[in-house]
Amino acid sequence: MNQFVYIIGIGDKGAESLGREALQIITAAEVLLGGERHLACFPDLSSEKFPIQNNLKAITEKIASETRRVVVLASGDPLFYGIAGYLLNKIGAERLKVIPSTSSMQLAFAHVLTSWHDALLVSCHAKPLAPAIESIREAKKVGIFTDQNNTPAFIATQLVKAGISDFRAFVCENLGGKEEQVIEADLIDLQDRSFAPLNVLILIKQVRPVALPVREWSFGIPDDAFHQRQPLKGLITKNEVRVISLSKMQIHPGDIVWDIGAGSGSVSIEAALLGAKVWAIEKNQGDCDIIRKNIVQFGILEKKGKIQVIHGRAPEALADLPAPDAVFIGGSGGEISEIVQLCQTHLKKGGRLVINLATLENVAALQNILGQSSAVTLVQINRSRPILNLTRFEALNPVFVISWEKI
Repeated sequence: MNQFVYIIGIGDKGAESLGREALQIITAAEVLLGGERHLACFPDLSSEKFPIQNNLKAITEKIASETRRVVVLASGDPLFYGIAGYLLNKIGAERLKVIPSTSSMQLAFAHVLTSWHDALLVSCHAKPLAPAIESIREAKKVGIFTDQNNTPAFIATQLVKAGISDFRAFVCENLGGKEEQVIEADLIDLQDRSFAPLNVLILIKQVRPVALPVREWSFGIPDDAFHQRQPLKGLITKNEVRVISLSKMQIHPGDIVWDIGAGSGSVSIEAALLGAKVWAIEKNQGDCDIIRKNIVQFGILEKKGKIQVIHGRAPEALADLPAPDAVFIGGSGGEISEIVQLCQTHLKKGGRLVINLATLENVAALQNILGQSSAVTLVQINRSRPILNLTRFEALNPVFVISWEKI
């Protein structure tokens, strides 16, 4: 009995992609396991053939119980997001030997003519993309294994929806096969296209976002420059109130800022443009998507400041964030007292807490928590509006701006 179970990597050319040793081992196999397209490469072998599908438990039991010579066929390098890692955990290294082929990821980067030792590698093969989105946002090069659900078009749509558009995309199809080709496109243009089922997606970050023009903005950005919730606009800290609130936050380049109840992200955007690293916390998923659109709109990806959007409800969503230099609270979801007390605890010494409130009851509640060391400013704004050939003033809702510094 051969004491080893061999796991052999195979390329898209099938048997032609294998060396002499690998071919000899496969020819001598009494039990041959692999995907259907791998098994089809060896039609003349008399060994028992066992297809690998969504049956990893049955595969493990089959291998563990066999006394015959067993060979497992896998794509590319079986230890690179492949079945070998799974079998190592289930069967143990003492029974396994691996003979790798060239990984499709290696081939993909070779076709793009880009080194990949410093690339972020992600597998979306039967795995969701969502946990990797923030890592992709920060990466310069990304290699992604796709599947029938997480197609290049689906991945591109999810990334663009998250405010990520500054990558050039390369879809590498049927690598090593007769129908091999590489399709290059902007990430935004990838969303409506279809590709061969066997593909690897490579993303290379561009110097600037490819789809949206970026301009320089001065302090106090007009409200209508921001993406806002439709059809009802207004979930935004108004320009005049925003400028006053930011002045009380005293933001410096490199400061860590929490924006709680971020809404459209106007305060986060201006804080990032001042050089801060911002965590924008928002409980509404639709508003999180709007914040990401505004991140692209204002070119934050190119600036020194950064914004990380967190979909969650405060205070729970604040638990693992770095200690802030400044906190802005624009919305609280009815838990203002708990949120303020947590912010007081986590703020760095000398840190500033700024809160926008609309009701007297909340002002009174926070005065009891913050005490005499807090300052309250009532901001009442009237904006001019034309009426026929005359001008009138229209009042905005008054806003209480509470500021507090941690001594």
